[in-house]
Amino acid sequence: MSNPKGVENFKKVVLICSIVLFISSLTQSFIAINGSKEGPGIAALIFGWLGIVILNPPALCWLANPILFVAWVYFKKGKSSLSLVLSLGATILSASFLLSNSIIIDEGGGSRPITAYEAGYWLWLSAMAIMMLGNIFIYIFKKPIPGTDPKVISQS
Repeated sequence: MSNPKGVENFKKVVLICSIVLFISSLTQSFIAINGSKEGPGIAALIFGWLGIVILNPPALCWLANPILFVAWVYFKKGKSSLSLVLSLGATILSASFLLSNSIIIDEGGGSRPITAYEAGYWLWLSAMAIMMLGNIFIYIFKKPIPGTDPKVISQS
C-alpha cells in the first residue's frame, strides 16, 4: 500500500457512512402495504427476527443485520477479507427482500402484499452495499503494485 494513512482514512469514512445509513434507515418507513406506509425501520429491527421463528421466508433477510454488525467489527479490526465476505452476504440477503411479494405483519400470521419499498429499506440496503464496496476497494488496493517491494512501500 502506497498510502497507509489514506487507506485508514478511507476505512473510517466507509465505516461511518455505513453506520450512519443504517441508523438513518431505522427512523424511516421500511415498506408500504396496501399503499400505507408501515412503521419505522426500528420496528423491523426489533421484531423482524420473530418472522424467522414462524418460518416467514422474507424475514430471513433480517439476518443481514447481525451479519453486517459482525462485518463492521472485522472491518474495524483490519480483517477486511472476512469483512468482505460478510458484507457481501449481508448485501445479498438484504437485496433478496426485493423478491418478496408479501409479508406477515401481525401475530395472527396474516400475509399482506408489499406495494412499495420505502426510504428506510433503501437506506438499509445502502448501508450493506457501502460496506461491501468499501471492502472491495480495500481488497483491490491492499495488493502490492507489480514490480514493487511491498516492504519498502509500507515503510514510506
